Amino acid sequence: MSRPVPTGLFGGTFDPPTIAHLLIAEWVRDELDLAQVWLMPAWTNPLKQGRSAADAEIRLRMLQKSFSGHDGFVVRDDEIQRHETSYTIDTLRALQSQYPQRKFTLILGSDSVLSLPQWKDYAEILERVEIAAVVRPGWDLKDLSPDMREKISVVEIPLLPISSTLVRERIAAGKSSRFLVPEAAHRLIEEHQLYR
Repeated sequence: MSRPVPTGLFGGTFDPPTIAHLLIAEWVRDELDLAQVWLMPAWTNPLKQGRSAADAEIRLRMLQKSFSGHDGFVVRDDEIQRHETSYTIDTLRALQSQYPQRKFTLILGSDSVLSLPQWKDYAEILERVEIAAVVRPGWDLKDLSPDMREKISVVEIPLLPISSTLVRERIAAGKSSRFLVPEAAHRLIEEHQLYR
């Protein structure tokens, strides 16, 4: 029997994808020795209020273009194709059924790790996969319950203080997003006049 293929799952709205998203995906892939990282843009995030600023198909294209030509990364449209609120547990069930030869690790930021108890069927998520918590150096697990601590691998990364929210706010204020987002995403933002 062959060894399971270690695969990271990095979900989010990616509205828009930033250079910090690229850095996180690459860093975690290296640190955890993952064969691939699958990027999974959400149709809608159940924990975020309101719609995404950019259409799901445009966010998907920005992500695809941002990771195009980079080995080890696969942009998947599973959650977007469902055209409904994206629940991580539903995605995990489907992927584990479809790809039993893969061992999935869920890649989350520290804020998402702390909100995990609010997620749909979060106990089942903890049973199904390991979690890589991407944190700034010095972050502490003390705020997590013991059952969560044993399932979480901490990956310290010198995170850039660049978020999708920051990028949207800068563009809305008439400022540039260049060098905050991958060049391919920047071109699509300009072409479609997004976030204005």
